[in-house]
Amino acid sequence: MKTKIKWFVLGFLASWLTWSVISYIRLHPRDLTAKWPDDVQKVFGDNVPWLRSAVARNVGNFVVCASAEKSNASATISPRGQPFPQVFMTDVGMSGAVDSIILTAAGHQSISVDMDTDGRFRKYTVSTGDLFDTNSVAMVDSDMNGEFDIKIGPGRHIAVWINSAWRERVATNGQHFITLDGVMTEVVNSNGVWKVKE
Repeated sequence: MKTKIKWFVLGFLASWLTWSVISYIRLHPRDLTAKWPDDVQKVFGDNVPWLRSAVARNVGNFVVCASAEKSNASATISPRGQPFPQVFMTDVGMSGAVDSIILTAAGHQSISVDMDTDGRFRKYTVSTGDLFDTNSVAMVDSDMNGEFDIKIGPGRHIAVWINSAWRERVATNGQHFITLDGVMTEVVNSNGVWKVKE
């Protein structure tokens, strides 16, 4: 009987030790960008530095990656085995509070919402493609009034929403101009909203 109890206790201790080692390895922060191609690491690695020291978990049909730093609230959620859709939550200032939430779909279409420190939405951006797509267009609503304020793309074109119409913005010597009623008119940016200079 004593022999059976000894084997049971030894088996229990061996199982507990094995489980503890596996849990430690799984919980240990690791560089989740290590398997990315070099060119992708150069472009995107600096934008998500927290992925170089992060923890990842499979939760049902999803993979959740979070920063290992307690002061960083950055995280990402994506379906297991599929690259899209993805939800990114970023904490750029490492304040422990999320600064923006980004939802990215296949084809790199995305919507991002930036927040103030108190959690209120500050602005949102809708993009039709990724950084390398010359036909991509990004539009920003900087004051959350339901109207986009600036449109970037396709290519290097930038337009601003003034007097209920998109007007191409031209930059010259640090000043910005649009054509309004056939006249080059200077515009200024006030908290992300473009207005005719008074």
